[in-house]
Amino acid sequence: MTDEVGKIGISGIIDNLTGNRGVSGTMLPAGTIDISSTEDLENLLADKVGERQMADDPVVSVSQNSVIPDLPHIHDVERNVHCSEPEWIAIYAFYASNHGKDTFTKSEVQQIYLSKRSTQPRKKKFHDNWNSLFKHYFSTVKEGTFRLKSTKLPYLIDLISGKEKGSAKPTGRKKTTVKKAVVEPDTSEITPGSGGKTGKKKKSGGLPSVVADLNLYPKGEQSLNDFYGSFSPKSNFDKNLIFVYYLTQKLKLTPIGVDHIFTCYRQIGVALPSSIAQSIIDTSFHKSWVSSADLANIQLTTSGLNYLEQSMAKKDKA
Repeated sequence: MTDEVGKIGISGIIDNLTGNRGVSGTMLPAGTIDISSTEDLENLLADKVGERQMADDPVVSVSQNSVIPDLPHIHDVERNVHCSEPEWIAIYAFYASNHGKDTFTKSEVQQIYLSKRSTQPRKKKFHDNWNSLFKHYFSTVKEGTFRLKSTKLPYLIDLISGKEKGSAKPTGRKKTTVKKAVVEPDTSEITPGSGGKTGKKKKSGGLPSVVADLNLYPKGEQSLNDFYGSFSPKSNFDKNLIFVYYLTQKLKLTPIGVDHIFTCYRQIGVALPSSIAQSIIDTSFHKSWVSSADLANIQLTTSGLNYLEQSMAKKDKA
C-alpha cells in the first residue's frame, strides 16, 4: 500500500484513533513509509495511539525541575505521621521513587515497608493493601514497574508534611481485668557464693554478640582484612555492603545476621554505627544494596553486587 490514496486512507484511520489532537505526523509523507504488511500497520497504529495517550494523560511523574517543598526525613515521618497501612505503603513508594520522580517495583516498596513496619498481620495484608492502593495511587510503566500518579502527589506531600491527617482509625483502649499473678522468685541468675541472692540481670538491647566460630581468615580465600583493604569505603553503607558481600559471596555463608556484621566491624577495627541493625535497614532503604526484610537473614541484592564489583571506589595499589 504505497500509492497516495492508500496513504491518505491510513492517515484517516490514524486521525480517528488519535482524535487528531495535535499529534504531529499523522499524515504519511509520500515515499517515506511503505506499509506492505499487517504487522507494519499495527506497529504504526500502536505508535500513534501511544502518542495520543501521552497527549491526553496528565504527566504522572514529577519533572526534575518541579519545585517540591522541603520534606522531612522518613524517620521523622515515621514518628509523627499517623495513617492507615495502605497510606504507609504509598508514603514508602513516594520516598523510594525520589519524591515521585522515579519509578519503582512492588518488591522494592514491600521490602522497605516490611523492614520498617513488619508484623505478621501486616505481612499477610500487604498484597491486599497494595491492590487497594493501585487504582488510585499507582500507574503501570511496564510490567512490574510502576510510578505514582500526579493527582495523588499533592495529597501525599501534605500528609507527610502534617497538613493532612491520615485515615488511620483511632485505637480505643479496651477495659481489661488484670489478674494478680503469682510471682515466683527468680533463681536463674544466682551468683555463686552469694548465699542464694540473685545477681543483677543483663539489660536487653545492648551490643550484638561476636560470632565466635566465624572464620575471617579462611584457607584458600582472601581474608576479610585484605578484602576490605582493597576498597576505600566512604560511609557505613559502603562498609555494610563490603561485609555482606564478603560473607555471602566469598565465604558462601547463609544465613547471616546482625551479629555477623558486628563481628566484621570488630575484626576490621573501624568505628561502629550507633545501631548496626538500623544501619543495615538504612542501607537497604537508601541504597537497595542489601535486603533487610529479615535481619536474621540479611541478603545481598543484585544492585549491591553490581555496585561493589563495578563502581565502588578501590584503594590505589602502592
